[in-house]
Amino acid sequence: MARNPREVCPPDLTLWDPLRRRLLCARPSPILWGLVVCILLTALRALCAYLDGFFVTKGAVRGFVNDPSVYTNFVFGCVVFSYYFWIPSGIAGVVNGLVGNRVFSSRTSGHLPIADPRGKPSRDTKRLRKQLLDSYKSKRHPILLYIIVIGILLLLGSVYRGLDGGAWYTAGRWGRLAAQVWGTMLMGAIFSVGLACVVLIRVLRGAFRKLHPNIRPSHPDGVGGLRPLGEFSLRLVYFLSIVGVMLLGVTPFTRGLTDLAQPATTQQGTTTGAAGVLDALSYSLSYELVIAAVVYALAAPALFFLVLGTASNAMRRAKERLLRIISDGSDVLYRESLIALQQSQVEELKPAIERLMAVRELDDATRSFPVWPFDGQSIRRFLGSYFSPLTVGLLIELILRVLDGLGTP
Repeated sequence: MARNPREVCPPDLTLWDPLRRRLLCARPSPILWGLVVCILLTALRALCAYLDGFFVTKGAVRGFVNDPSVYTNFVFGCVVFSYYFWIPSGIAGVVNGLVGNRVFSSRTSGHLPIADPRGKPSRDTKRLRKQLLDSYKSKRHPILLYIIVIGILLLLGSVYRGLDGGAWYTAGRWGRLAAQVWGTMLMGAIFSVGLACVVLIRVLRGAFRKLHPNIRPSHPDGVGGLRPLGEFSLRLVYFLSIVGVMLLGVTPFTRGLTDLAQPATTQQGTTTGAAGVLDALSYSLSYELVIAAVVYALAAPALFFLVLGTASNAMRRAKERLLRIISDGSDVLYRESLIALQQSQVEELKPAIERLMAVRELDDATRSFPVWPFDGQSIRRFLGSYFSPLTVGLLIELILRVLDGLGTP
């Protein structure tokens, strides 16, 4: 496929990850690559459990195939790695979408940016593209990411060595190594997504502040041509909400399933039968979940509004600039009307008043322009995603309570 020299391409935004760059050049779906990576890592974990002799439950050690967290982690990993491969395409879509909407393809007429009707790349567009590519090719970001990954690897090593040997990933040497690799790659992918978003936010903030953005209030998308930015923010919130569902809505019940999967010799004092199963599956709160809930509650709206905030100030400045122009014109027309009235020039007074009313209508229309690149539908989608972890947790707990009530004689 021919490469458009005017567009930013996803392989250029991989933060010095040569493997991801090569895979993105092959152009398959990010979901497919996420699934492939997750299958390979899960196969590695299964092999390590087999080498340690804990592929299935043996004695008091829970085996790989008997561990419910393996299956929930697989789903979680597919989501994380899919977003890891999608984020360069998402960032390229934002920049190319803004350029396609001619937000930065403008020339200046006085103090007012005007879209270039020829649609040619302006100097601002070229500067934005250069700043973006230079930022993602900077060596500082991968160095920071590698330091974080090495720190996670060492931290997970000490954590797994300190755990008891009741599971396949803590009872054997190979299982611990596989768990370290899995956790490190998972957290590394999450931090890579976050770092890519931070770089994008910094670049767009500088672009909207230093360049000459052409905010188009009458653009068909209803948000001044900035809808690509809002769509990107929503997809990031979807990612965080899925992480929140896994951590806050599924993990507590997975722990109950894990307890049920333990051999009978390790479940002293447990209740047998359906009642015991429902008790084990009840929502269990811990300090880790409280910390995760607080982090999620702060991170999701912060990320959503930080990305959108890169354009909000530009939209507000554009609106104020238009209102000042209208205000100056209104003052001139008002003085002309007063002069016509004082001089009893009735034939000139009526058209002057009509022009003044037309300017008032223009002022009202301009004051209704949005100053955030989202609409009511975007807010509803954000809130629906934001509260999804709580909704899923409550729904599962409600179902279990109903089943418990039906099973009570």
